[in-house]
This record gives sequence, C-alpha cells and structure tokens, in this order.
Amino acid sequence: MLAQVFTDGHWGFGGEGTIGNAPLTPITVKGVTYSNGLGTQPPSNGSAHVVYSLDRRYSEFSGEVALNDTSDNASTPLIFRIVVDGNELWRSPGMASHGEPEAFHVSVAKGERLELYVDCRGSNNGAHAVWLNPVLRP
Repeated sequence: MLAQVFTDGHWGFGGEGTIGNAPLTPITVKGVTYSNGLGTQPPSNGSAHVVYSLDRRYSEFSGEVALNDTSDNASTPLIFRIVVDGNELWRSPGMASHGEPEAFHVSVAKGERLELYVDCRGSNNGAHAVWLNPVLRP
C-alpha cells in the first residue's frame, strides 16, 4: 500500500505506467512501453522517494530501473536505491544516459516499510527516472 510520495514539487509521482509529468506520459524505455511502472523526477541536489507499507506480507521485490525515453540524457547520473526498514538493500550504478535497464531483486522478508529512492547530486535536467515492472511477491 502506498504511504507517501516525495518528489521535486514540479513533477508528481507516476504510477500505472506513467512518468509523473502533466499530461501523464507513458513509460517508454528503448522504444518499449511499460504499463506496469513507476516514474518520478528528483529535485536538483536531492532525492525523490516513494514509501510503501509492507506489513510483513511480502518476501521478494524485483524489477528494473532506467531513464525514460523522454529524457535526452540526465545532466547528473541518477542513483536508484531500495531501502527496507531503514536498511539499504540495493543501489544502482549512476545512470545518466539511455542504455539497458538495470535489474534488481531483493529479499523484503519480514519488512514493514519499503522506500524507493532516486538520488540526484546535481542538476535534475533530464532526470526522468522510472522503475520498470516492479513486483512484490508474497
């Protein structure tokens, strides 16, 4: 269950396969449209993050991260992070250009709180961050 969303104030949070801008644009990476995905844009020199309540109901979380095709390339490499109950479980390499999505698969067993972060340590120009096919498994 979605608990909170923190973004740059200009972009919102895009769920159900949208990137979070207005009008809502479909998530597309390398020409492939994803109907299951999350999108956001972090603020310059900051982070966007989404918080979900897990209630100890899930064991695994998997998917991929990338830059959406609407980005010409990010001015600053973006770092995607997965945090469960305050512990960082996964971190992407810095992503500043279109390329292959980076896969993740983490155990969230007995977790109460899942946080998805996108960190931007400079200008957020072109920082169209997307989480592709995120799945929580019981």
